[in-house]
Amino acid sequence: MMPFFIALLLVVFAGAPAPAAGGEPAKVRVIFPSQSRAPATVSPYTIAMKMGYFAEEGLDVDYVPSDGSVQAAQITGAGQAEFGIATAEGVVAAAGRGTDIGVVYVYMIYHEPIFGLAVKKDSPVRSARDLKGRIIGVASMGSAGLPSAKAMLREEGLDPDKDASYVAVGIGAVAGKALEDGRVDALALWDEQYAIMQTLGFAFNELAFTENYRKLSGAGILVRRDYLARNRARVIGFCRAIAKATVFGMANPEAAVKINWEVFPESKPKGVDEAKALRDAIFVFKRRAAKWDPNLGQDKRLGATTPEEWRAYLTFLNLEGKVDITRIYALDLIDEVNRFDKAKVQEQARAYR
Repeated sequence: MMPFFIALLLVVFAGAPAPAAGGEPAKVRVIFPSQSRAPATVSPYTIAMKMGYFAEEGLDVDYVPSDGSVQAAQITGAGQAEFGIATAEGVVAAAGRGTDIGVVYVYMIYHEPIFGLAVKKDSPVRSARDLKGRIIGVASMGSAGLPSAKAMLREEGLDPDKDASYVAVGIGAVAGKALEDGRVDALALWDEQYAIMQTLGFAFNELAFTENYRKLSGAGILVRRDYLARNRARVIGFCRAIAKATVFGMANPEAAVKINWEVFPESKPKGVDEAKALRDAIFVFKRRAAKWDPNLGQDKRLGATTPEEWRAYLTFLNLEGKVDITRIYALDLIDEVNRFDKAKVQEQARAYR
C-alpha cells in the first residue's frame, strides 16, 4: 500500500504544471528534509532564489518541506519532486534491506556530518567509548541522531543496543535542561540545535567524531536516476545554483540571514530585540555554513565526494558487502557544476546591501 504522505502529495501535486518549454523557466520542486525555514536550514534555497541563481539556470523552483530525510528521499524517489535534499543514511539503509528507492546523489551540500554527541561541561565522558551504561537523549526516537549515536558507539567497540539506552528529549531549551539536570548523560542532536542551545545560555562539550563517522558527508541533493538521464543539464544547473548560494552565504552570513527573513518572513523571530535576533541567527548560521566548506572533504570541489567517503556509509551502517554503493551516487557532474566565477559571487556577497 502506498504510504499516506506519498498518496497525499500525489493529490497535492496532481495539478502542478509541467516544466515549461522554450524560453520560459522550467518549474521544478525541491523537497527539504525539515519543516524548518530557519536560515541555517534553507539558505541555499533562499539565496539562490533571491539572487537569481535559479533563474540564471532557467529554473523556477518551489520549496516543499517534509518530515525528515527518509521522507524527502521517498517523495523524490516516487517522482513527486524533481529534487530532494536528504542525508544518505536512509537511502543506504533501505538498499541494505533490498529496497531501491531509485535515487542517486549528485551533489553533497555538507561535507561533514551534522549530527554529533554532547555532554555536560563537568562530565567524565570524553569520547563515545565512555558512554557505556549511559543514557543518551535524542530529539525523537525517529531522529537520525539515534542511528548516528549507535554507529559511533559501535565504532568504539560497544554494543549500542545493550551498552546504552536512549530517550526522546526534544530540542532547544527542553533538551538543554534534560542534560543540565542529569536526566540524560549525553545528547545526540545536530549542529544547528547545539548552536541554538548556546544562544540560550547552555554550556556543554561536544565529543569528537569517531574516525569513520568523520568521513561521512551531511545532506546532499538527490534525483531519480531516470530524471538525471533525461535532464542532465537541468540537474547540473540546479546544483550550480545551490553551489553559488553556498559560496555567497559563506562570504556574507549576515546577508544570508536577512535574505532568508525576506523570503520566509515567518523565520524571523518575533517579540525579541532585533539586534540580538540577528546576532543569534548569524551565530547559528555560521555553525551550519562551516560544513559547506569543501575543504572538509577529500575532494576539494564544491559538492564533491569520493568513493571512499561513500564506502564509509557501509561501515557506518554495518552493511559492508551488502549494497552496491555505486548505484547511490554520481560523481561525474561536479566539474560542470563548479564552472562559475566563485570570486565574482564572493564579491557580489560582500557588496550586498
